[in-house]
Amino acid sequence: MKSMKFQALTIAACVGMCAAQSVNAATVGYWQFEDAGAGVTATTVASEYNNASLAGAAGGFSGGSAPVHAADSPGEIIRDGAGGAAITLNNTTSLFFDGTGAKNGGIVTVTDPGGAGSLLKPTSFTMEGFIKINKINNWPTIFGKARADTNGVSWTMDLNGDTSPPIEPANQNNPRVRVDSQTPPDTSGYNQGFNTSAQLEDGGWHHVALTYDGNTSALKIYVDYQLLRDSTTTNPMVYDDGALNFGNASGGSAFYGWLDEVRLTDAVLTSDQFLIATAPTPAALPAGLALLGAMVMRRRR
Repeated sequence: MKSMKFQALTIAACVGMCAAQSVNAATVGYWQFEDAGAGVTATTVASEYNNASLAGAAGGFSGGSAPVHAADSPGEIIRDGAGGAAITLNNTTSLFFDGTGAKNGGIVTVTDPGGAGSLLKPTSFTMEGFIKINKINNWPTIFGKARADTNGVSWTMDLNGDTSPPIEPANQNNPRVRVDSQTPPDTSGYNQGFNTSAQLEDGGWHHVALTYDGNTSALKIYVDYQLLRDSTTTNPMVYDDGALNFGNASGGSAFYGWLDEVRLTDAVLTSDQFLIATAPTPAALPAGLALLGAMVMRRRR
C-alpha cells in the first residue's frame, strides 16, 4: 500500500526550495526495479542509464534469500526534481529484501567496470533512493561502494545499529553514512560515521540521499528532502574496484524492507533536484498542496 501521507509531504517539501542553484549533472546509473512483476525473485536488475555496464546481479548473501519484486512503491509517478519531467508514469514495483537472517539476506551487486575513470568512481556525486523499513538489523546497508582495503568501504549509507549505552533511543536506527578514506599505511579516515536523528521505522516510504563534493570533501545527508547532516570527510574519497551494492555487504548487514528508484548522479544535487514520488493525479492530494506543487518549476539542468 502506498503512503499517501508521504506523497503529500513530498510535494510540500519541494515548495520554497527554488533559491537553490542548479548544476550541470548527468545520471550515471538509475535502477528502477521494474524488471519483473510482483512476486518474482530478482535476478538481473537493469540500469536505465549505462545499462550495458551497470546492470546489477541480484542474489542471496551468505545463504540469505534473493530480493523479490514487490507490489509496493513510494508513488506511481516519479519526477526528476520539483516541477521536473515525469521519468515514469507507472512505477508499480520495488525490491523487497528479506533480512530475517541479520547478516544473511538479499543483495544486488553492480560490478565496477574498473580503472580510475570508472563510472562508479565519480569525484563528486549524489546517491539517492526510496526506502521502507520492515525491521532494523545491526547496521543494515541501504547502498554502498565496497572497498577491499581493511574490508571497508569507500562510502555506504546504512542504518545506525549501535544500541549500546549511553546511545539514546533517538540516535539509534537512523540513516547514517560511513566513509573509509584512509590511504595505507596512514589509518586516519578509517570508519568515519556521520549520523542523523531521523526515525524511519514507521511503516511508510521515505526518500534518503547522500551528496559528496570531491573538491571540498563536503558530505551531506538528506532525509525526506531535509538536510540533516553537513560534514566534511577526513581526506578525499578513496576508491578501488569494489562493487556498488544494494541491500547488503559494503560494510554492513542485511537490509530488511523495500528499496526503490535508486539513482547515482555525477554531481552534487540540491534537494529540489532529487527524485520526487507522487500519486497518479493531483486529486489524490489536498488541493492546496497540489496547487503549490504545480507552482514549483525548477528542475535539474
